[in-house]
Amino acid sequence: MASGMYLSRQRLLLVFFLVGLSALLWLPVTHANGGQLKVGDQWTVSGTYENTLIGSGKYQGKYNETGPWSEEFSVASVSDSTLTISAVYQYTSSEVSSGYFSSYATNNGQHSYTALYVINETSLIFISSSEYGPNRVGHPNWLLVNTSALVAGRSVPLTWFMPSPGGKGQVTVVDVLWKVMGIQQVTVGSMNLQIWGMTYSGNSEGSWSETNSAGQQVYAVGPETEVIYYDSVYGLFVGTAVSGTYHLNADGGTWNETDMINGQISSSNIAFGSMLPAFGTGGVTDFSLLLAGLHCISRKHSFDSVT
Repeated sequence: MASGMYLSRQRLLLVFFLVGLSALLWLPVTHANGGQLKVGDQWTVSGTYENTLIGSGKYQGKYNETGPWSEEFSVASVSDSTLTISAVYQYTSSEVSSGYFSSYATNNGQHSYTALYVINETSLIFISSSEYGPNRVGHPNWLLVNTSALVAGRSVPLTWFMPSPGGKGQVTVVDVLWKVMGIQQVTVGSMNLQIWGMTYSGNSEGSWSETNSAGQQVYAVGPETEVIYYDSVYGLFVGTAVSGTYHLNADGGTWNETDMINGQISSSNIAFGSMLPAFGTGGVTDFSLLLAGLHCISRKHSFDSVT
């Protein structure tokens, strides 16, 4: 690669942002759902993540990052037309690398940032959003859904990060049909919840990219599967599971990347369980079993390279 060319890692901070609700779910949240949010309502979703990169040829080497993460959401304001939610994202990274990547495990430790979301309560689209990644203002939000529009086995339009042709450039936000998995009863600590799951599988871009001689960022591309969970009372985002494998065949070398995450609601001052009927014998599932084995998170790295 010519002088000044490099690899970079554009790891979209918390790939939960892959979720966004579209037309079928654009109904007033305070009217369609069973619960009404109020200022001061809080909930936290937390879990673990892992990112692995294995290179060959000129990229011979390995990189691995793991750690816990959490997202704390708070309802900041509610009006007749808008809902404002603040979020604090935190994660602790532990990085190990070898070979080509031996000098790039430089972000061990704790990291955090904040975001603010303003949502139209009628359309459920983002009026404003300060989250990291593609700008989704004017697109359906990913924080809450209209649960009255969900029917098990049917499909609903949600957003997806579609890879650019040949992985040359950043993803674009598009609407695709996600399958509604149905409602399940789960227990989290002392809380009992009924949750809806939605899933989609398709091609997406990985976190790592190479900048080619034309100045284009070329990303690894591959299959990714996501499952998103929402509670049935308020329609709030309460869990996610993502797994993806991505590949890039560059001049003189290749790399394979794997992203995995699991996350679930871990605490809240919202009385989810008080609005649910009693569960029958054997009707409660451990939330962790639903989410076991699946991922996502991200930052930026860049390295020098030679073609």
